[in-house]
Amino acid sequence: MAELSSISPTAYVLGAASLYLGFSGVLGILIRYVNQHRSKLAILLGTGYVCLLFLPATAFVVQRSGWPLFLRLTLLLLAALVAALGLLQPVWAPRELWRPVFGRRYFAAAMALSALWGFSLGISTSTLFPQLVGASALVAGLAALFTHSKPT
Repeated sequence: MAELSSISPTAYVLGAASLYLGFSGVLGILIRYVNQHRSKLAILLGTGYVCLLFLPATAFVVQRSGWPLFLRLTLLLLAALVAALGLLQPVWAPRELWRPVFGRRYFAAAMALSALWGFSLGISTSTLFPQLVGASALVAGLAALFTHSKPT
């Protein structure tokens, strides 16, 4: 079994990267939605998403000085590619990829990685805060899995 100290940083990087790539995919889908609907609500939704979630997440990735520059640049390039795919939704990609069910499953997997990071860091450092982060990530992931929406 791997040491907890090696699981925690790996889970942290994987969780952060998977969340950022998910945010990028949603950005592409939102840009497509805004272009199609051009309503005030769509524009406000897109602007709010960019300002409150995507730009801070991008700043987080850029400023992670503990991550190698190559990793940060690769993540930014992958995010641009994922956003472009979300915008274009090419026919060669499975249609299920753009459905909310896939998004909830992807989010649940990212939250599972975040929970693993929180629990492993909390156990290895004997502190409560990372375990609370892990517990909230676990609850968010489970909520995403068991949230139902109308079929699209």
